Amino acid sequence: MKQRALEVFEIFEKVHGPVSAKTIVEYLENTDSMAIQREISARIAQLATKNDVTDVKSDIALLKNDVALLNKDISSLKDDVALRTEMAGLRTDFRAELKAEISCLKADLIKTFVVMNMAQLLAIVVSLLAIIKFFLK
Repeated sequence: MKQRALEVFEIFEKVHGPVSAKTIVEYLENTDSMAIQREISARIAQLATKNDVTDVKSDIALLKNDVALLNKDISSLKDDVALRTEMAGLRTDFRAELKAEISCLKADLIKTFVVMNMAQLLAIVVSLLAIIKFFLK
């Protein structure tokens, strides 16, 4: 940096004289130093502190915990869906079996009713035959 300042001083010295050249070079050096200092300050301000890093690590740990809890919830929901699907299948099977059983009972009832009616009819016919036989004597 000093070499460049000397070169700039020599250029300005030829045009403006030694006093003005010295003032200009000092001004440029100060301006350059202040710009560098501002740039460094801006970069330092953007750096994370240990507390920032700790906070981020804490947030990441909380997020990992939340993800684990969500995965457990998803697993439970999958189990619930599987159970409900199984229950729906069982319910459908039960309904089919119940309908088949009701159909059988209905058929049996109809047969029983027909047999009862036939038995009653037969009893009536036998009674009528007995009465006819009684009167025919």
